[in-house]
Amino acid sequence: MARLLPSKRFGAISPETAEVLHAHSRMPGDEFVGWTSLPVTDAARPELMLLHEERSCWLISISTASEAQIESALQGVLLPAGEGAALEASDLGIAERRLLEEFHTLVLAEAGVADPSGVAVRMVVAFPKVKQALLEQVARLGGVTGYRLWGSEMMRSAALEAEVAAMERGDLPVHLVQCLRRRFTPESVIPESFVPRALGKKRASLAPELESFLLDLDQEWLVKDDLLPPETDAALEDMHLRLVTGVAGSGKSLVLLYRAMLQARLRPEARILVLTHNKPLRGELEQRFRRLAPGARVEWMHFYKWCYALRRFGDMISIRDRETLVANLAREIPLLA
Repeated sequence: MARLLPSKRFGAISPETAEVLHAHSRMPGDEFVGWTSLPVTDAARPELMLLHEERSCWLISISTASEAQIESALQGVLLPAGEGAALEASDLGIAERRLLEEFHTLVLAEAGVADPSGVAVRMVVAFPKVKQALLEQVARLGGVTGYRLWGSEMMRSAALEAEVAAMERGDLPVHLVQCLRRRFTPESVIPESFVPRALGKKRASLAPELESFLLDLDQEWLVKDDLLPPETDAALEDMHLRLVTGVAGSGKSLVLLYRAMLQARLRPEARILVLTHNKPLRGELEQRFRRLAPGARVEWMHFYKWCYALRRFGDMISIRDRETLVANLAREIPLLA
């Protein structure tokens, strides 16, 4: 299955957007990775970016237009002049196309790409409620070039996979992939000061054009998986644990920092508590977090200090009493013995 980041839709989205995301999440194989734009910046971006093994990139904006609107637009083109109140075919999806063009131009300029035709970055406007045949008429009559118009037939995973494979040409330069990710998911950019100097020098020697660091896909998945939705507190009633393990230097602290940062941005009213068993680490994490999300409501405490602060709710159990309690429970529950 294709990997979609975040893996579940976040917040309130249109039915059309939900349909497109569902189709992409069901694409077979593991060579496709898709990102949905999260509301963490004012910069305009398409709804979806799809990467195919770093060989092609698809920027997808989604229209809520209905078949009735499309048919009216087509009739407006065919009707004699003077009845020009009707919507014209060239107007269909124009807001989505402008958004794609602005984002596309910005990224290619940042990456130093002079010839857009030489890189496999495609622009698509998806119309999940409209038949493909109608959209082909729109493309012909409206003079739509440089874009693909995807209709309801393309909302099947097999059709999407075939479309991407048929239009794919060449590879994407590493620095262009990085520019695309940096612009589409600014919440995944790692400040250079967070990266060990030795690693930074090694990366720079291998790829001098890389200007910044990004979370890897596994880290980004952990950061964005099961985000609490901003429109309801019902999710708080279904709390669960997530265990992140790894060797020293594998990025566990980055996952914690970026998940807290992202949740703080998406839910500014939320209160977040971070506990550690290491005082120096607590201070370092807090300092780094303030760079990522200044002003966020996050409290950083040593675990035992937090426990000590909870004494107002009752006396803490002594070590001897804790050992006795655990031993009694173990005898009563054979699985704990």
